[in-house]
Amino acid sequence: MTTSSNTDIQELKEFIQDGFNQLDKKIDDKFNELDKRIIKLESDLQGIDKRMSNIESSVQKIPEITEKFGELKNW
Repeated sequence: MTTSSNTDIQELKEFIQDGFNQLDKKIDDKFNELDKRIIKLESDLQGIDKRMSNIESSVQKIPEITEKFGELKNW
């Protein structure tokens, strides 16, 4: 009886270990997926930052343009 109990215990240990191995793999896969998504988001943010700097430079020119327009209007 102890032999079958030891065998059952060993099978149970292997079953539990297999379950943990599967969970570890799933967790690793999710971390890799999240890393890829974070890299994509960082890339997207860099593009947005570039566009924002272009917009900022255009917005900074508005007072100068309105001043010149006012001068032309009064001319």
